[in-house]
Parts: sequence; structure tokens; C-alpha cells
Amino acid sequence: MSRVTQAIVATAAIAALAACATRTKEVAVAIPPPAPAPVPVYVTPAITPINRGLSPAATVWHMRVALNVAALACRGAQGNQIVAGYRTLLTNQKAALATAETALESQYRAMGGDWQDRYDDAMTRLYNFFSQAPARDPFCTAAAATLTEAERLGPNELQTFAAAVLPTLDAPFAEMLAPRPVIALAAPTSAPAPAPVVGAVAATAAPAAAMAARPASVAVSGTSISAVPALATAPAVVTPAVAVRAATPAAPAPASAARTTAALPAVATRAAAAPVAVGTRAPRIEVDPAVLQD
Repeated sequence: MSRVTQAIVATAAIAALAACATRTKEVAVAIPPPAPAPVPVYVTPAITPINRGLSPAATVWHMRVALNVAALACRGAQGNQIVAGYRTLLTNQKAALATAETALESQYRAMGGDWQDRYDDAMTRLYNFFSQAPARDPFCTAAAATLTEAERLGPNELQTFAAAVLPTLDAPFAEMLAPRPVIALAAPTSAPAPAPVVGAVAATAAPAAAMAARPASVAVSGTSISAVPALATAPAVVTPAVAVRAATPAAPAPASAARTTAALPAVATRAAAAPVAVGTRAPRIEVDPAVLQD
């Protein structure tokens, strides 16, 4: 083997070793199993107070009242099935139902007083309870299932059966009457109305009132001095009018007029009565020069 071949083999070996040295180690990562999906659990509400804590006789009679209401209120094919099943129950369990009714009346009689009125009131409330329309559909379904199971009952099994099925007949009403969580939403708050600025109203009303009250013309010693017309909008700054002396003298006036016109300084104070807006020229006043030659 020549030296060139040996050098090539050595270079290849060094490159292979370098590649092995820089190669990243692969580590196996165990993927955890997916979490099981939560199983929905339906919690039956507690039985309503009207069907809670009953004696065995009252339990049987409450079941009979519920099935009686279902036979009267349920409609359609399901209603026909309930009516047929209720008639079968009355026939097959006639003796057990009569025993339960007698025992329940004896319990009311033992309380003394007018027990018959209390008994009738309690039965009226019970019939009204099972007649609530919002729970009608699930109640009819429960009653149909109950009467189907009741067809297989023996002579002495009605009391145990009533204790088992009464919570099922009561469940639609307990679900309807159970409190629901309510999320309160904050009422939208309206922005407060801006307070009126009294100063601004007074500042705008005062100049407008002054301009409205200004006379249309002012007479001075027989000479008519026309006032500047009122502006549509009140000016922000008002300066007094200044009487301007005429550049060209007018014709001489009579002495009586000259004596009267001597009161010209009063015209200079006209600003108190009729203000003129800024930028408006003052009215031209014709003055007799003879008055100023005194």
C-alpha cells in the first residue's frame, strides 16, 4: 500500500471517528397515555318536601295520586298506555290500596281536630303538585314506566314498590324546582351629564342683550348721528366709539346752532350708550368750525 493510499485511509478513519463523536444521542421518550374523558354524572335532585318523610301508607297513597294525575293529564299513545296500566293497577292492587287509604285516614284522625279538612287540603295540594305543566312530559314518561313495572307485582309487594318508584315520579318536579345558577350582569352605566357653565352663558348673553337694546339712531343738537347696525353675533371685545373731527369745514351755522353744538364733548362719551364693534369705523360727524374759534 502506497503512502498516498495510507493517508487517504487514515483521513477517512479520522472523519468517521469525528462524526461518531459529534453525533447526538437519541433518547427514547415514553408518551404518557391520554387522560380519560370525564364521565358525565347525573345527580338526581333530592325528593321534594311534599313526598319526603312519609309513612308506608302515605307513600303508597302518594304513588297512587301521582299515577291518577298521569292517567288524567297525559295525552296521545303514551296517555292511552297510562290509562290502561292505571286501571290494571287498581284492579290487581285493590285490597292493598284500600288498606293504605284507611291507614292514612287513621293517622289524620289521630291528630285530633277537624282531621277531614286537613286531609282534604293535603290531597288537594298533592294533586296540584303532580299537575304542574312544566314537568308534564318527563312525568308522563316516568308514570308509563312505573305502570309497566307494576303489572308484575304480587299481592304484598305494593308497599315496597311504592317506596322504590315514588322518587322517580317526583324527580321531574324536583328538577323543575331546583335552583339554577344565575350570572349577574352589570348594568351599563351612563356618562354623567356635563354641569352647566354659568359663567359662559352670562358672558354670551350680556353682549347680545346690550346689542339688542342699542337704539337705531342718536340725535345730537338737531344733527342725526346714525348708529352702527347690531351684529348677528356678540363681539368678544367692545371698544368705545371716538368722534372724528371733519377734515373739510362745512358751511357756517347759525349762532343758535353754534351755542347748542357746544355740547360736543357729550358725544365722546357715547360709548356708554351705544358700543361699536372692533374693526368698525366710527360715524362721520359734521362739526361747525366756528365753535372751535372761541
